Amino acid sequence: MNSMLKVREVADWLRVSQAMIYILCAQGRLPHVRVGVAGRGTIRIRAEDLAAFVEANKTQPSASGTPRV
Repeated sequence: MNSMLKVREVADWLRVSQAMIYILCAQGRLPHVRVGVAGRGTIRIRAEDLAAFVEANKTQPSASGTPRV
């Protein structure tokens, strides 16, 4: 079985709040599954989906080499 991560684990790994993970899931930007009662279960995120999300959301450094603000 594929590795399933908790919202807290994903938030810690991305160094964002758990609320941000819930928002990304609600927007459909971060694939997830709900385990439990229909519509209310616990959210789990496959490690492969998290890796794909990170890869798809990478930004390129600016041409000048200085960070964009």
